[in-house]
Amino acid sequence: MIVVLIAGIGTVVLTRAPATTTIFATTTASTTAFATTTASVTTATATASVYPLSVVTWGGDYVQTVGTVATNFTAATNVPVLLGQQGYATSTLATIEADWPNVDYNVVTTTPFVAYSMYNASYLAPLNPSVVTNLANVPSQNELIENGQVYAVSMGIGTMVIAWNTNLYPQGCGGISCLYNANLKGHVGIPGPSGSSGAFLLNLAEWKGGNESDIQPGIQAAITLAKTGNIGLVGSTDNQQISAMETGQVWVQYMWVSDYFTAKAAGAPLNAIFVFNDTKAFSNADQAVIINGSGAHVLESEQFINFMLGLSYENLWTSTIGEIPAENGATMPALLLPYVPSVAAAETAIFVPNAALLAANDPSWINLWNTQVQPDIS
Repeated sequence: MIVVLIAGIGTVVLTRAPATTTIFATTTASTTAFATTTASVTTATATASVYPLSVVTWGGDYVQTVGTVATNFTAATNVPVLLGQQGYATSTLATIEADWPNVDYNVVTTTPFVAYSMYNASYLAPLNPSVVTNLANVPSQNELIENGQVYAVSMGIGTMVIAWNTNLYPQGCGGISCLYNANLKGHVGIPGPSGSSGAFLLNLAEWKGGNESDIQPGIQAAITLAKTGNIGLVGSTDNQQISAMETGQVWVQYMWVSDYFTAKAAGAPLNAIFVFNDTKAFSNADQAVIINGSGAHVLESEQFINFMLGLSYENLWTSTIGEIPAENGATMPALLLPYVPSVAAAETAIFVPNAALLAANDPSWINLWNTQVQPDIS
């Protein structure tokens, strides 16, 4: 059990929470990390009459950005927020599946493929446009719409990049083929098969002529890479990949855009390519959903998402994390301009996978990775 104090509601007793979740208290002054637990727990109960809204996001710039939103949301509405930090979106999905319906997550930031999986399992509440009025600013292609109702909405559209340490690998990279360079033995980092919605395997498949329905070219390319001995890290969380770049554990890494900017902001000597010279880069949206479990607070959750979709927070999200705006009226963040000069240029350099096909095929991809690729990773 962990007992914490949250401004506005008093003492909160955490009896269950997801593994390695960092809990945050929001105040009008700051968002402060105050406890990390590795216990197998998922429910928070408060002694005060106002129940805290439970919001889950990723680490790095994500948790800081959502923390800013949460701080200002609490100040504006007097609704306290309990902010949890997840690893990969699939890990949160697994926790929800294991505990359903006794889940007290309210708002979760996730990926389109995980959002689609959650919808198929009836874990999501639809967003009411009369409450989430800022949905009007989001193009329909940036939403998950089923039976005329919106179940997920994008805040930003990110991409995978190939980053390198300019001191340890000054020649840099031009595309996916760089990962196979003989000078990189033991120095290449990649996400695991479930990381970033299966991005690495699918990007390899795209490079070799495959797609969401034909992953085998990606599996063969991954086997070839594993046999080179170049893979020094198969990351299981965003923070692990960030740390590997900050410390020089790996010299080159295929990684999520916000993880790159987080490591670079920490002072690591890094550069990256967003436009690959041999294929298009995997792209994924960051979406917000409402979990409709036993601890659901749908109205407050809708109010939080609407708050987060306000244009000032949309610009905060994309400018901090380094993503293409998902809302009409938002501006291309200055952070991206040295790498991609415009939204139009970004859109020609990326491919957006089919979320339904990802949801259907990703489990089999993980099995193929574990049986055919992993044995060759030293």
